Amino acid sequence: MTVYKWLTPNGTWIHKKGIAPDVAVDQPAYFKVAPLSKKTTLKPDSNSEDVKNLQIMLQGLGLNPDRQDGYYSEKTTLAVKAFQRMNNLPVTGEVDTDTATKLEKSILTAIRDPKNDLQLKAAVQQIQSQLAK
Repeated sequence: MTVYKWLTPNGTWIHKKGIAPDVAVDQPAYFKVAPLSKKTTLKPDSNSEDVKNLQIMLQGLGLNPDRQDGYYSEKTTLAVKAFQRMNNLPVTGEVDTDTATKLEKSILTAIRDPKNDLQLKAAVQQIQSQLAK
């Protein structure tokens, strides 16, 4: 429950209207990725929304799965193996619960790292340009 009236600096009430950003900046796809369901082990030649989310996470971590359409390709397998090697996991090329959990923790770390926040960078740049005037 909101108990205050939210106003812009010039006194405009924004209730049910919101405000348009001065500078629109989209975050990378991995900022919006869904967690993996962990119901089954993800394997090569499968096709699902979980595989698509896996590919987005791998891309966000700098491992190139070559696609983000949900098909578990050979390049996706290679990217998973690289992730497993880097994280001292069994190198199977398949995403079991342990690999999925470690992958999600890694992508959360990347999301929380200010150097990956494009909106923060744009805001700082906007403030610096305003101060330079």
